[in-house]
Amino acid sequence: MRKITALAALGLVILLATGALAAAIEFVVSRAGDNTIYFTWDAEHRRITEASSSRRFTADQQVELLTRLTDRTGAVVARGVLKNVSTTQHYRVRGRLVQRIYSGSEVFRVRRSTTIHRVLAPGEKARASFRYRIPSGSYSVRTDFVQK
Repeated sequence: MRKITALAALGLVILLATGALAAAIEFVVSRAGDNTIYFTWDAEHRRITEASSSRRFTADQQVELLTRLTDRTGAVVARGVLKNVSTTQHYRVRGRLVQRIYSGSEVFRVRRSTTIHRVLAPGEKARASFRYRIPSGSYSVRTDFVQK
């Protein structure tokens, strides 16, 4: 009888600990990206000729969402990076990274990642890269997160 009671108590402790851990995980909600990159693309030479970035900062932010840009492949490659910057909190990610390239104030291209279903531990990242072939011109790009 004591063994059953001890096993039942152990099971209750495991159940409570598991429930406490599951309750501690928060969801990443839909949100705008933390930066916008402005750039000029030279299609003839297949390179970015100028780029700058603005960055929004929010006190106590636990998840950051940044856009990075390169032209190493002869095309514009923009990467969205969703990172858990918390040192203790886990975050559940269920949704898509959505990237928009603007020409002036008009949306020029939109790309969506596959659906991301995962938990980000402190310091972990979810990423999506998008490759664009676009004509010469001035553009801006930002990556947002859309929760499912």
